[in-house]
Amino acid sequence: MIRISCWAVVILFLLSSVAFSEVTRETIYDSIGRPQGAVYFEAEREIAREKFTRKGKKEGENPEVTLTGNIPDGTVTERYHTGEVEAVWTFKEGKREGPAYTYYNTGEKSGEMNFKNGKLHGVNKKYYRSQAVRREMEYDDGILVQRKEYYESGKPKPAWKPISKKDTMFK
Repeated sequence: MIRISCWAVVILFLLSSVAFSEVTRETIYDSIGRPQGAVYFEAEREIAREKFTRKGKKEGENPEVTLTGNIPDGTVTERYHTGEVEAVWTFKEGKREGPAYTYYNTGEKSGEMNFKNGKLHGVNKKYYRSQAVRREMEYDDGILVQRKEYYESGKPKPAWKPISKKDTMFK
């Protein structure tokens, strides 16, 4: 017969709940719905906070992100208030790394992103609810270099054309 003390059971329970607890993210929005930052939780305890700064950034560029606290390596899940998964991010050394996915509140995939060293990199896609591709955006080290848009039928939309010399991001 194996005898385990009450304290051993409590310690094992606490270790297992910390080791296998989900890391979640909640986005903070301003009064008109623009994301301003995010708060990360593990076992319902705040572990990190991000602040987004777009000042001095061009349209399509990643915002500057100031991180306080530590985001552990692995998967971070963001949920709608209903509990459905809104996004799944992968982190390495406190930065987004590799694939990330966003979802409509009904469960269909709404987007796929790729990150390298915390910046968007490679081809990223947005989807209609039907799962047809809505938009493809190609990033190089966080800079948007190409953007293509499609009708839900799959037919390409007309290419974006700059209105002025300042508007030369999309070609």
